Amino acid sequence: MLNRSSLFNRPRFKLAGAYAGAMGVLLSVLGIALHEAIANSADEIIERELKTLSAVLEGAITPLLLQPGQLSPSITQAFPEFCLTGTPCPEQSANNEIPSASMLVAVPPFTSLQEEGYHIRLLDLAGAPVATLGSDQHKHSFDALPPEVTWQFTQAGWGDRHRVYSLPLMSQATVPSQPWGYLQVGCSYQALEKYMHLLHWLLLVGLPLGIGIVGLTAWWLSGMAMRPIAESYERIEQFTADVAHELRTPLSAMRATAEAELSQQQLALSNRPSSAEMFPAHSDSSVLPKLHRQILRLSKLVQDLLLLSRLEHDRQPLIQEQVHLNELLDDLEEEFAPLILASQLDFKLLLPSENIAIQANPDALYRLFINLISNAIQHTPLRGSIIVTLTADSMARVTVQDSGSGIEPAMQKRIFTRFYRVESDRSPKVQGGSTGLGLAIAQAIAQQHNGNIQLTSSLGQGSCFTVSLPRARS
Repeated sequence: MLNRSSLFNRPRFKLAGAYAGAMGVLLSVLGIALHEAIANSADEIIERELKTLSAVLEGAITPLLLQPGQLSPSITQAFPEFCLTGTPCPEQSANNEIPSASMLVAVPPFTSLQEEGYHIRLLDLAGAPVATLGSDQHKHSFDALPPEVTWQFTQAGWGDRHRVYSLPLMSQATVPSQPWGYLQVGCSYQALEKYMHLLHWLLLVGLPLGIGIVGLTAWWLSGMAMRPIAESYERIEQFTADVAHELRTPLSAMRATAEAELSQQQLALSNRPSSAEMFPAHSDSSVLPKLHRQILRLSKLVQDLLLLSRLEHDRQPLIQEQVHLNELLDDLEEEFAPLILASQLDFKLLLPSENIAIQANPDALYRLFINLISNAIQHTPLRGSIIVTLTADSMARVTVQDSGSGIEPAMQKRIFTRFYRVESDRSPKVQGGSTGLGLAIAQAIAQQHNGNIQLTSSLGQGSCFTVSLPRARS
């Protein structure tokens, strides 16, 4: 029921879309929050490590500081990994290790620090490097950093950011101690950025995938939630069809009886005009005509209900053949001519020179346009106009435009609902009145032919119904 009824597919799609959209926003917010939390946590860890390493280095290097900007010659023995300015840098052995006295002062092996992306520099008070540890490829980017700024970022290359921590060094070789220069320790973000790049891909792929899975789950859950409603609606439709079917036989009998009584009454009056005394004054001779009209109206209602039930449930597929719309609309113009003349309407039929053909059931198509034109006649005032136009491109389009009072925007969404009638339908111009099923039947017939009906209307300016149907293949 849910899979073949547009009545339930639309709210089901809206419900599933709203749920998937809400979950998508929630997952996106959580993803962004997770990304920011990981990035901030990594920044805090790096800053804490830089502070710890700087404190250890400061304690180890301070005793080796002489006059401002000068190092003790024993610095090369304590820290042979350092590259002093103006002297050749030490070379590593084959196993990537340099015998280091730094192990004696509780400083981590500098070779491992280099491998982990750390860069250490000793600067004089002017900011010029005195000793460095790290790759020369970062030299220019670090030289541009003012040493007096505690925390800084530098870009050593594309995708190679560094976080740099600077702290002042005091020389204990003089009394009192005086500023010697600065210790600058930097750490590469390259490993972190690789991890964050992987996280970005996980979020970019995972979020749409997760939203898609949520959408499918929401579609399934909304179907389960709406299934009882759909089943209830189907039972109501089945009840309506059964009642209409059961009413058809007694209504046919009542109609036959009323028509027979009317025929006998008219025959008696025509044969014996002077026998009016046979009908007492207290008897109302208009009862039978009124009864006959109501029976006709109920019979039409029952037929419409049965037709609409068959169309909506595809119980009897329509037999289709090639139908020429030009000829069909010409026939309809002739059929409605007496009613149009009696209603004092200006009716125009605009047809193209090309003969437009579609694959359709001629009886159903005839009923579709009868309903639309009858609806236009009902809602068009005296001396109003109705224009029926046939055009074609990839689709065949028939527009029925009237100069009536128009339809309020709030009513336009419900105009194709069964039994729905605008207020003017309660004082119908056409004999028999409106059952409120004409437009619902027209829409069902159009959908049976893979087409649709669209309405454009403005209050005081009339309405225009456009029927779009696929053309027959040549």
